[in-house]
Amino acid sequence: MRRQAARAVTSPRRPSCAVWGALAVPLALLFGLGATPARAEGGVRYTTVFEELEGDAPRASSAAELAAIEAMRRAGVVFIDEAQARRIRSVNDAGALVTGQVSPVITPADADVLIAARCRLSPVTSALTSGTAYRYEARLEAKVIDVGTGQVLGAHFAAGQSRLRFSPDQALEEAARDAGQKLAAELLAARPAPDADRVELTVRGLPNVTAGQRVVAGVRAVPGVVSATVLSQNPSLMVVDVRAPGRAAPDLAVALDAARGLGLVATGFSARRVVCDYSAEAAAAFDVVLTPFEARAARAGDGWLATALPEIVGAALENRAFVTLRGGGPRPLPAAPAAWPKALAARGATPKATLVVAGSYTRDNDGGVAVTVRVRAGQGGAVVLTDQLACPDLACVARLGDHLGESLMPALLAKRHLFADAVPAGLAAAPEPPRALSITPPAGRAIFPALYRPDAPGWTATVKNEGAAPVTAVVLRASLSGLTPNPVDQVVGDLAPGEAREVPVRLVLDGGALSRRDRTAAETLTLTVDYRVGELAGRESRSAAVMVFDRSALSWTDPDSVAAFVRPRSDAVQAVARAVAHAAPADADPITLGGALFAALGALDLRYQRDPASPFSAEATNDYLQLPEETLARKSGDCDDLAVLYASLAEALDLPAALLVTPDHVLVAVSTGVPARNRGAPYVIDGERRLLEHDGVAWLPLETTLLGASVADAWDAGAKVVAEKRAALRVVVIRDAWKTAPPTGLDAGATPPALDAARLTERVQRALADFEGERKRAVDAALARVGAGGGPGALLERAVMLVLAGRLDEARALLEKLEGDAAMRRAALNNIGNVELLAGRLAEARGAYDAALKLEPSDARVHLNAAIAAWLAGDEAAFDEHLVGCLTNGGDDLVVALSRAAVGGAAGTRGAAARGPALRGIDGDIARALARRGRPAPTGLRAAPTPSRTRASDARGGRPDALGHQLCWLLR
Repeated sequence: MRRQAARAVTSPRRPSCAVWGALAVPLALLFGLGATPARAEGGVRYTTVFEELEGDAPRASSAAELAAIEAMRRAGVVFIDEAQARRIRSVNDAGALVTGQVSPVITPADADVLIAARCRLSPVTSALTSGTAYRYEARLEAKVIDVGTGQVLGAHFAAGQSRLRFSPDQALEEAARDAGQKLAAELLAARPAPDADRVELTVRGLPNVTAGQRVVAGVRAVPGVVSATVLSQNPSLMVVDVRAPGRAAPDLAVALDAARGLGLVATGFSARRVVCDYSAEAAAAFDVVLTPFEARAARAGDGWLATALPEIVGAALENRAFVTLRGGGPRPLPAAPAAWPKALAARGATPKATLVVAGSYTRDNDGGVAVTVRVRAGQGGAVVLTDQLACPDLACVARLGDHLGESLMPALLAKRHLFADAVPAGLAAAPEPPRALSITPPAGRAIFPALYRPDAPGWTATVKNEGAAPVTAVVLRASLSGLTPNPVDQVVGDLAPGEAREVPVRLVLDGGALSRRDRTAAETLTLTVDYRVGELAGRESRSAAVMVFDRSALSWTDPDSVAAFVRPRSDAVQAVARAVAHAAPADADPITLGGALFAALGALDLRYQRDPASPFSAEATNDYLQLPEETLARKSGDCDDLAVLYASLAEALDLPAALLVTPDHVLVAVSTGVPARNRGAPYVIDGERRLLEHDGVAWLPLETTLLGASVADAWDAGAKVVAEKRAALRVVVIRDAWKTAPPTGLDAGATPPALDAARLTERVQRALADFEGERKRAVDAALARVGAGGGPGALLERAVMLVLAGRLDEARALLEKLEGDAAMRRAALNNIGNVELLAGRLAEARGAYDAALKLEPSDARVHLNAAIAAWLAGDEAAFDEHLVGCLTNGGDDLVVALSRAAVGGAAGTRGAAARGPALRGIDGDIARALARRGRPAPTGLRAAPTPSRTRASDARGGRPDALGHQLCWLLR
């Protein structure tokens, strides 16, 4: 993309007596009327900002404004579209405009002429208007303003009056419309004969007369120009009268700046005037063609760099005035340079004035890249310029491209014999004119569509005033090729000479385009800055490459980003989750429910299929994931695809999920809600079964690539991976990761197949029956190992196992026998309290805990149990007391584990089944209790935003082990 109106405005306007008079410009601007709505003949576009007041109270709309616009439209005056007009009204105050305060936000890119008016409406009182009849008068004060210069072109006054009306609203409306029509008539009556086809072109910095003649010939060749006549010329300044019907000055400025080989760099424009600097460098005209870079050494999944690297370099080169990219993205050329001319001509390039960008790269194990770039002559293939750089990231490659751009013209001058007449004579003696503003775009940025959030913190660019004069009304606009249908203006304000400012780059991307994106490539980020220096408006543009990845891409350098693909709200995911919830037991604990979900995936005939084109590797630069809906529709996926689908379904069922990422594999885990300290109890299938300890909670690992196998086999395989890879394992807890990578809003574009709910229910229930049978056998075996005899310690352990097996009466009878043993009394009382609590007898439970604390007041574990009982009973004071007692006696880890184990549903999820620990909501109440007592929260405490109490009746309604595993069991 070429620069548009891109250089400094450093000298004041120089009116010429020989030209179409400067004093006539405002009148020609004001009354240059046309016929086409998009752009009037002569390029003049009007807009209005009216304020209508009834007394001192503003009215919602202005009848005077509507009447004036209607009358002027009938006379042929062209107004900008209403959407743009509303935007201008939103940032301009009519009262301020009437007093001469013009907002810097509106620029000639918006409109050419602004009519600002204030209309005051007041009642006319007389003997005839006694409360049943009304008459109003309107007094309208208006100013006509040249948007390009801010000059007030005229001040006008109009008065209107209504007839006698029986409705005050009718009288108000009629008076305002009368005044608006009279204002329009006054403006139209004063118009001179238009001469809107003429634009005054001032060219500065011409090295000689020959260059001036070449410029005039080039201007005449610009599309739309019918004549160009030199009015005055001296060795450094030339004024040209240009006639271009239908082209306004801003359009002409852009056309002149973009004309290849003309040598003009537009530095500013007003309504009927364009100022350009001559640049011999811009008079050079080279085409640039990109070719893929050769991979000297790369890692799996790095093939995209072959095209991305030349695109990054090409975007930097394109900021040079004499360079135009040709032929689209990187494409190979024939091996023999002799065959290049024909291939280059087919890509729209001029072989004798073409530069070919080629290169190679080496990727190291730390993610860095060493790049070598060669710029070669399109005619013959000779090397013009070579450079290389070892970069830790892609931002470095952009800097390499900038360095090549700065070095390119000297290299071309040294080898001008390779390019015939493409390098104009005298180039070395005519440096590039200075810029009014410099723009430094964000470097090395990348966009992963699944991670895109319009409200996320954006990038920043640096805008600096490089001139000696103040730059005012600076507005930055950013666009990304093909992805920003409506670029957003960012007001920068004024910049003093030498002042630099960091400016947010706001990009509102097209969600549909992101959802359809099926390639990874560099796109051009164009930053355009509109500004004013004195009376002239200017425009500066700067381009940079931004990597935009395939919609399915993510980088494992930030493992949390995978959470964006976990979408529990998806309709397809919700449908499966509801079927699983229906098939599973109503009182299913997290392990049972997690097993039911695994069995359901097998019932859906999903299969694991390794992706040969992009095998999973956490060490790869980027990976490609399917959305859960796509995996359901395709009925297959890689390890990470299946893990993401399982995590989505688990979260839909209100099961906290985590992805377990190893260097070469991904599996999934769900939270059991069991504190890690209790993980060895027979809640699991056998004593050798291992759970993952993370965040104070035990997690159930499952190998989702074993679809169709038993739940126990999937658990075995998952536990084996955890054991073998624990040192390199990264645990991505989905609910935590959603804080920075919430579920993506991309459209999956896939329709999952119809769900056979009956078949799914049958498979799930059969799998769970096998699973529960194995679990019961494991518990019975554990009880058998302990036996009914042995010492007091063995009996205490047996009592706890009986509790976790649901045999509460047997457990209580055994504990009552142990209560008489002085050495075991405190442990027996604590465990009796636990049994009573699980049975729903809160008073008895609290009495047992109190008795245990009398024996040992500093036992943090008993304090925790007593706090749980008080919370279930709704006794806030006792809850606070025992919670602080637990912390005072070193129980920080117990409180944190309780908070984390008893977390309910994640905010923003829509669970298909309301399941979870019996203590849902206690996490938030823990934080509030500590705040009431003025005690700092222990590190890692998780707090819920609102209270959510669960009473004893809720605990009785579920499995006893769901609550039992939150309690502390004393075995000695």
